[in-house]
Formats: sequence, structure tokens, C-alpha cells
Amino acid sequence: MNYLSFLRSAGVGILISLFAASSFSIVKITLDAYSAWALSISIATFLSLIFMVRKNGLKKGGFSLLVCYLASSLVVLLISPSIAVLAIFNTLWLWITRTVLWHKHAISSVGDLVLSVGSLFIAFAVGTHTQSVFMSFWSFFLAQALIAPTLSFCRQQLSGKNDIVPSYIARKTDNKTQFDQARRSAERALRLLKHQADN
Repeated sequence: MNYLSFLRSAGVGILISLFAASSFSIVKITLDAYSAWALSISIATFLSLIFMVRKNGLKKGGFSLLVCYLASSLVVLLISPSIAVLAIFNTLWLWITRTVLWHKHAISSVGDLVLSVGSLFIAFAVGTHTQSVFMSFWSFFLAQALIAPTLSFCRQQLSGKNDIVPSYIARKTDNKTQFDQARRSAERALRLLKHQADN
């Protein structure tokens, strides 16, 4: 597992969680709890998307992705009065973004989806148990941070399986070619020796 990517993702998760919890506290002073949750979840997702876009090095495509997120998030905020629907929507956005940016295999994408759903359940469980906004976000992003090393491990396993057969065939072909060249050189040397012996 890639522990460096886990630590980086966990560190970013702490910062995003602090920012989201702070925005929740500020918004709750003037607005209701739904608005505070909605805004803090949207801010946390937006910051996560920025982190992913920057990590991947997208420029024009990254800007379009962020604009699409903001537009669709606004529609969901206006349509849905449920925090659960909003949380699922934002989790799916994070999963879709990772799938588009990083996944090359369907298995790793499905694994990412399973971990994403698991992180959402963990966040709900921790939030209801602790009644802490920060702990809800932090537990979510801590579980999300596990996605990076897990997927890195899966990619290594999948690429290893895909590369074993071609590299073995290539090595076998190279060995056969080298053997044929050595056999031809030995046959030429034997013919030359025989020709010299006859003269």
C-alpha cells in the first residue's frame, strides 16, 4: 500500500473537515441546520474536487468539472430537502470524478464505489454517535483516504497480472531468437572447420 498517498489524503481530509465544520458553525448562526449541513457538505465536496483536479494536473477540463459540479449541486439543493440525498449525491460526485480521472479497470472503480458507500455509512454512524460535525467529516475523509492506497495496490496487482503473460512470451521469444542465432553461428563455424579440414 502507498502510505504516502494515504497520509497526504488524510491530511487534506483533516483540513477540509476543519473548513467544513467551521462553515457549518458560522452558517448555523444565521440559518437553519439543513442549510448549514447542505453548505458544509457542498464546500467539502468542492474542496475535494479541487484537490483531485490539481493532483491530476487538469486545467481546462478541471474547470469544466467544477462548474458542472456547482450547477448540479445547486439543482439538487433546490430539489431535495434531505441531507441523506445530498450526502449520497456528493459522494457519487467524488466517486465519478475518481473513476474518470484515475481508474483504468472496472474492478478498481467498483472497489472505489464500495469504499465510498462505506465511508458514507461510517460518517453517518460517527455523526449520530458523537453529534460532532467535524468528526462526521473527518471519519468520512479518513475512510476516503483509504481509497488511494487501496486502489494503488489494486492497480499494481492488475497491471502485474496483465504484464506477466506478455513479458514471459517476450522473454521466451528473446531466448529462442538468441538460441537460433547461437545455433546458426555454431553451424557456420562447423562448416568452416570442415572446409578447412578437407583442404
